[in-house]
Amino acid sequence: MLSAGARHRTCYGFFEHAHHLLDVAGPLKLGQAVRHLNEGRTVIGQCPAARLPDPVYETAFASAKRLRENGNPNSVMITVVCPGSIEAEFGDEKVAALVQQELLKHGIELVSRVPISRIGSSVVTPSGGNRWSRSRHSL
Repeated sequence: MLSAGARHRTCYGFFEHAHHLLDVAGPLKLGQAVRHLNEGRTVIGQCPAARLPDPVYETAFASAKRLRENGNPNSVMITVVCPGSIEAEFGDEKVAALVQQELLKHGIELVSRVPISRIGSSVVTPSGGNRWSRSRHSL
């Protein structure tokens, strides 16, 4: 799980289990996780009320690119979870449509209007209660 913006307090378990960009070590750990991403599922998202969606999508695209370059593009299911609509995140319907096209092109699943409330060592739980299991090298 990746969060951009300073609203991480709404996600229980954020500092214990998520990768983030909020300190000096965070980006290094995130980079290491992306390099070791080989199989399973990864959930990349942001906490509710985060203000900057770009790093979430950049991480998803970089992960897909790395998997493609290493010859195993279908070995990891990449899921991007956003708390609102993608149109609201980017503030522009045309930009949102272009991002959605790229997500489809790269085989990245988009789940919108699902705010994450809890992050565990192997599970991400949205406010609605459904869970995503995470691989050991999840983001």
